[in-house]
Amino acid sequence: MSFCQNHFFARLSFGRMCSKVFAWSGIFGCSCIALFCLPKGTLAQSTELSRISSLIQQGKLDEAEQRLHGYLIKVPHSPKANDLLGIVYLRQERYKQAEEALQRAITSAPVLLEPRVDLGDAYLAEGKPDLALAAYRGATKLAPHDVRPNIALAKLYLATGEFAKSIEAAGNIPTQKRTAELLPTLAADYFGLGQPKKASVEIQEMLQISEKEPDLVPELVEFFLAHKDFRARNSCCCLHNRSSPSRIACWSIPRLRMPV
Repeated sequence: MSFCQNHFFARLSFGRMCSKVFAWSGIFGCSCIALFCLPKGTLAQSTELSRISSLIQQGKLDEAEQRLHGYLIKVPHSPKANDLLGIVYLRQERYKQAEEALQRAITSAPVLLEPRVDLGDAYLAEGKPDLALAAYRGATKLAPHDVRPNIALAKLYLATGEFAKSIEAAGNIPTQKRTAELLPTLAADYFGLGQPKKASVEIQEMLQISEKEPDLVPELVEFFLAHKDFRARNSCCCLHNRSSPSRIACWSIPRLRMPV
């Protein structure tokens, strides 16, 4: 795979990754402790942070930031609140402030996974891949088989041309937890290693899942175009339009003529 193709797909993968950062993040998950077991003050704090998380999901970043500042006046060392504030800053592209908030979260609770992954995202968005790599590695030391940091590592290694390390990072994710999002990364890795047969296995899986997960189709199409695999690109579009004829995302990308 050429440098241009590699660079293109790395940017594409990171763009998709950023759009999913908040869906993957544990900040919007349910607490493993039942709410009724929490002391009254802790319950109120947990409820407030849940509301702020919801505001972030809804894109109400200014309101979320204002409420977080108020919360941190009362609980200045809350790792959860500082992590949320870092995410708000990251989405606002205020990277330096995001780094500072996430570092505070890590200092307050070194064993928490989410702030480390979020810090890696902040570094990567700021164009600091070495620091992002260190943050993601730190996260995998805490949770070697967690999906989010390993996907981030796989894509980052792909971007730097370290294809074997990218495949290794993907391999750290248990099979039952692997997502379709990994397939373009793995296919690009195998192309980079000069193993087109293995890449074709991933491509066939992409074509199969394109019917089941139409939201992934634009990314798969971009991947096929980047690698000049026009036949797979057109097959993906045909499958997609058969299963979701009302959607036009696939055909918004110009159809290319099949090479003779």
